[in-house]
Order: sequence, then structure tokens, then C-alpha cells
Amino acid sequence: MRNLLPIAIGLTIIFGCADPAPEGRDDTVNKSFTTAQFSSDNILQHLVPIPKEMTIYDDFFELSEDVRIVCDEASEDEAEGFQRWFEEELGWDMEIELHSSGSKSQGTIRVLSLVMDTILPGGGLNNINIEPTHISIQTFNGSVHEAFNRIKQLIPVEALKGEVKKAKIPCVQIIDHSDFKHRGVLLDCCRHFFTVEEVKEFIEAMSHYQFNVLHWHLTEDQGWRF
Repeated sequence: MRNLLPIAIGLTIIFGCADPAPEGRDDTVNKSFTTAQFSSDNILQHLVPIPKEMTIYDDFFELSEDVRIVCDEASEDEAEGFQRWFEEELGWDMEIELHSSGSKSQGTIRVLSLVMDTILPGGGLNNINIEPTHISIQTFNGSVHEAFNRIKQLIPVEALKGEVKKAKIPCVQIIDHSDFKHRGVLLDCCRHFFTVEEVKEFIEAMSHYQFNVLHWHLTEDQGWRF
């Protein structure tokens, strides 16, 4: 994923799947983001696409491998994927537990998957609330994956480099849904050769930036690249 992130960012701009940036603001991702830079513009630059609504609070939540992921059964598969990501990218072995009446909220990422009657053009809706003591996520109509990606996008660079065992992320509330059901990227393997690992990294980058359809161009008059 590390080598192909610039490609994904470029495709985000080309295909216009992200919501337009406010006038006068550069919407490219700032690679030098650190915990000391919790300004509104800096946070927005890391959230692709830009959320529908966001409130920023003057505080932070401290992520570490001691934080537990607490989820319901409907969110368990996505929670396990989120757990694997932390282990592979940060080397953190976080625990997962199912919701129970006696579970404490402090030091947790709590996920609740719900269903609503309203059908939105792009699918589900997320309500993410990052507080100093815990993170609460309410997802509607199967948008758990997108909610977890929002948390990933807020993790500072020193943690992603494996330099720290704890990472501060800004306290924010995000209410978000996509305007587009089809958020696609083209990967042309006919004219350009990619290894299996590069294709996997490309798909991982797609997912990180909330694309949901891969147009994998495998055939051309000259050959079949598979």
C-alpha cells in the first residue's frame, strides 16, 4: 500500500469521487501530519472524501494496543479486519469483545451496527464520535468498513512508521454518507504490468480512500493479462 498511495490520491482527484473541497483550500493529503497539528484544515486534509459534517473538539483520544474493540455480532467480521490492520501496520495486538451490559466504555472503540428505513444514494451512514475516553461508532445500513477507514485516516504518521506505541488522534464528531453508489477506479493491466502484490496494495489503497468498485482491465486486442 505504501508505494501506491500517491496513485490512489491522484485517482481520487481525477475521478472526482470525493466531495469538492471548500474554496481556497488544497485538498491533497499532507504526509507530514503529526499529533501536534490538530487544526481543522489539517484534519480535513486527511479525510478522503471530505465528511458531510464534522465538529472538532480541543482534546484527543490516545490509541494503543491496550484499547479494546467492542462490537455487536453484525460488526464482528469488520472488527476482526480492523484488528488485523492494527497488527500488520502498527504491530499492535488489540482485543475484540462483543457488546455486553457490563462492558466499560473507557479505553474502547465501540461499534454498533444499525438499520434505518431511509435509503441513501451511496449506501450507509456513519456517526463517529471520538471522545477523550473512548470512540463510539454508530453505523447504519452496513457502513462499518467506511467508519473504520475514517479512524485509520486520523492516525498520525509517527504511529504508521512504527515509531511509537501510542498515538493521539483528535477528538471529533463525524456524520457522513456518500453521494455516490459507484465509486470506482480503473486498473489497466493490459498496457501496464503489475505483480500480484502490487494489485493487492492497489486494492488496499482503494479501500483506504473509500472507493468501492475496481474496474480491472485485463483484456485487450493484443492479449489477456492474467
